[in-house]
Amino acid sequence: MMEWLINAPVWIQTPLVFLALFVVCTVLALVWQVIALRIFPASAEEQRVHGALSLHEMFASRSSVPLDGDAKRSAGDDQKR
Repeated sequence: MMEWLINAPVWIQTPLVFLALFVVCTVLALVWQVIALRIFPASAEEQRVHGALSLHEMFASRSSVPLDGDAKRSAGDDQKR
């Protein structure tokens, strides 16, 4: 069944090996990050410095509604023009 892959030319095997390694390493990195954040949770200071640590927080931060500071700054920029 896998004989076609074993007998394939190197130019076909190489990208497949890199793709497989990339997928495996990405999954391992995500698992290790989840384990590390459960063992050593980020402090409030780290969360403030590094930003959102969860997907929910990242999507919430990309809201189209500007924050008060941004609204004041953009209003001031409009008056200057």
